[in-house]
Amino acid sequence: GSDIASVALGAAGAVMLVTVAGWAYEDGRMRAKAASHQEHGDTGVRFTQVITFAIPEGQLDAARAGLLSELNARENSLR
Repeated sequence: GSDIASVALGAAGAVMLVTVAGWAYEDGRMRAKAASHQEHGDTGVRFTQVITFAIPEGQLDAARAGLLSELNARENSLR
């Protein structure tokens, strides 16, 4: 019983260490990528993914404009 528990605990600890190392590596890559994009200046709005829920037909442009307006307002409030 105790041997199995100690092996399981050791395996869980090893998995946790690998996960933390992977997170730290990915975080470093994302920070470097963000820093390199700041050097290039503002490239404008880029649409990477659009998810729509219950937007009436013909109202997509208005919904998109409202969303972009809200995002810009929040971004400006962070500056």
